[in-house]
Amino acid sequence: LPPGNYTLVTWVKQPSSRTATYDSFASTPYTLSGCPSVNMTVNTTSTAAVGSTVAVSSTAGGCSSPLYAFWYLPPGGSWTQAQGYSTSGSWSWNTNGLLPGNYTLVTWVKQQGSGTATYDSFASTTYTLSGCTSVTLNGSPASSAAAGSSIAFIALASGCPNPLYAFWIKPPGGAWQELRGYGSSGSWTWNTAGYPPGSYTVVVWAKQQGSGVATYDIYISQPFSLG
Repeated sequence: LPPGNYTLVTWVKQPSSRTATYDSFASTPYTLSGCPSVNMTVNTTSTAAVGSTVAVSSTAGGCSSPLYAFWYLPPGGSWTQAQGYSTSGSWSWNTNGLLPGNYTLVTWVKQQGSGTATYDSFASTTYTLSGCTSVTLNGSPASSAAAGSSIAFIALASGCPNPLYAFWIKPPGGAWQELRGYGSSGSWTWNTAGYPPGSYTVVVWAKQQGSGVATYDIYISQPFSLG
């Protein structure tokens, strides 16, 4: 049954009584209690890098046999149930594959045996999953070289403990080309043999390892001239 205030009633009648209901009755109020409160804590501060595992712990108050369920709301998304009702108040949130941004984490709690379809009470908190916030790109030579040369680029991302890098170029009058897919090294050597002289744009994409973003957390571009 759901928690709340009930009225209990006894009807009584004599076996030979022809009344369809009762000869007399008595009543008393009675309360079935659920879990009136729950406290939720997170093992770190209010932010972690995408790909981290975040430990969430909840403790219910006022009920003898609580059940816990955990949900999260991603930025721009819909509610996702991460863990259905169980006796464990602990949840290890694996954020691998999620997008950077602000999330709402929620614990539902109810007394074991409660007929409520949702919760007796809940607690929520805001949590931020961070990606790479900035990236630099430096070439050697810095901005121009003879066609056919090899140019060494070094990218360095900030704000993310495990960055991945991808490198692109846009040739003069041409379309974007990915010359190296995502990898953990920020070093890349562009062998320009076979590329015509002209003005190019060199771009590095950066994202935190485990980030579910399809493109990048951050990028930077710079012009480069082949003579």
